[in-house]
Amino acid sequence: MGPTEKQRYLDFLEAKVEIVADDPPKRAYFEGIVARLYEPNVQSLAQFRDVEDFIDAIIRPDDPEERREFDRQFIERFGFARIGTDPTSISRRVLKRGHIKTLEELEVVRNLIANQGNIESLGARTYDQLALLLDTKEAEGME
Repeated sequence: MGPTEKQRYLDFLEAKVEIVADDPPKRAYFEGIVARLYEPNVQSLAQFRDVEDFIDAIIRPDDPEERREFDRQFIERFGFARIGTDPTSISRRVLKRGHIKTLEELEVVRNLIANQGNIESLGARTYDQLALLLDTKEAEGME
C-alpha cells in the first residue's frame, strides 16, 4: 500500500467515525484507534479492514435505510463505502492473484474494461492484463 492509498483510507476511516459516532466519548475512542494507523509500520489493507470492521460492529446503525444513507455519503465522498472495494483496490487484487474470484470483482473489471478511457488511467499493460483475465473468466463461466 502506497502513501497516497494509506492516506485515502485514513481519511475514509476518520470520516466514518465523524459521520457515525454521534456521541463524543465514543467518537474520541474511535479517533484514538484510527490514529494508531498513522504509525509507519501499519501498511496492510487487512489492518485497515480490521479497524473498519471493529468500528462497524459497534457503531454501524441497524436500520438498513440508515446504513444505505451512510454508504451513499461515503460513496459520494470517497468513491467506495468499504475499504478495499474501490475499483483500484479490486483491480490490483485481481492482478496480484492472477484471476477473478468473485462476482463483485467480475463486475468491477467489466466496468473498467468497458471504458476505453481507462487505458490511459490504468496504463495499456494493466488494461490488457485485466482484459485477458476478464476474457478467461467469461470463457470458463462464473461459478
